[in-house]
Amino acid sequence: MQKVRVCTLFSGSSANSVFIEVGGRGILIDAGANITRCRESLESVGSSFEKITAVFVKQEQSDQIKGRSCIYPRDKIPVLANKPTLYGIKSSLYDIDTSFFREMPTGSKASGGEFEVQSFATSHDSAESVGYIITTPSGKIGVMTDTGVCPPGGKELLGSCRVVILESNHDETMLLSGKYPYFLKKRVGGPRGHLSNLQAGEVLSSLVSSGTQRVFLAHLSKENNTPRLAMESAEKVLCDLGAQPGKDIQVSVSPRDIPSEVYTF
Repeated sequence: MQKVRVCTLFSGSSANSVFIEVGGRGILIDAGANITRCRESLESVGSSFEKITAVFVKQEQSDQIKGRSCIYPRDKIPVLANKPTLYGIKSSLYDIDTSFFREMPTGSKASGGEFEVQSFATSHDSAESVGYIITTPSGKIGVMTDTGVCPPGGKELLGSCRVVILESNHDETMLLSGKYPYFLKKRVGGPRGHLSNLQAGEVLSSLVSSGTQRVFLAHLSKENNTPRLAMESAEKVLCDLGAQPGKDIQVSVSPRDIPSEVYTF
């Protein structure tokens, strides 16, 4: 059976991208950095755009799509998303070549090579945000960031995954006492904003009991969170469950601007 490699290339409000590879061929979930950073990050984990077969987009905001206009005119990589998201990308990148767009309705599946990718609805202030479940011959990977709540059925979907990229955006105390204006605090902490460390912990608790092996805490806010706070919150959940970090489940925080550790299974 061919090995699966997973990592985040970028993770934060300025750029997001998840890299998944099976047998030397890969896909990206989002490509939020510019073309140079995307290319350098792929090369640093032993890949390249020439080995990427598709880019799946969760939502149309700039931290997901900044690299898009540079990627596919030259590399001809299909870009898959639901219709409202594709329309949003086209509206924000008006000169983009849409011939590589592929519509993927929310809840549907797309298959190719060693991958089967299914989207599921999330809750964010964008056109129609989604998460993804990626099925490979060796197991599933779940990606859920940019959501203010864990959607109905979300814990069950992620619980079927061997690896999960899970949003842990903000510490609630830092957000409430921070410099953001009230309307922005309400947006970030609301049901169409981002998961807090506490909310991520609730999801993490269900993942431990379901047998997930590896969790990347992702999309940490630069202003309203720290890697230490996110990890302390996660470790408290594991401690309360009697689980041993690193043995029963591996948890780490994804770096903002550089690739994370590559997890191979």
